[in-house]
Amino acid sequence: MKAPTVKPVTEIKRHATEIIAPLQADHVPVLITEHGRSAAVLLVHVLRSERLLRVDRLF
Repeated sequence: MKAPTVKPVTEIKRHATEIIAPLQADHVPVLITEHGRSAAVLLVHVLRSERLLRVDRLF
């Protein structure tokens, strides 16, 4: 599994559509940061539970 893509929350606000399209295509999670710190993880809703558990172990 690939490492998550890291994006600041301001970039998500400004370019959500452009960020979501590749997420749906390659299923690589997006780690959202706020003030340089982890704030949330954006995932594709079709991830199987075992892949979701592997993502959880990254953080």
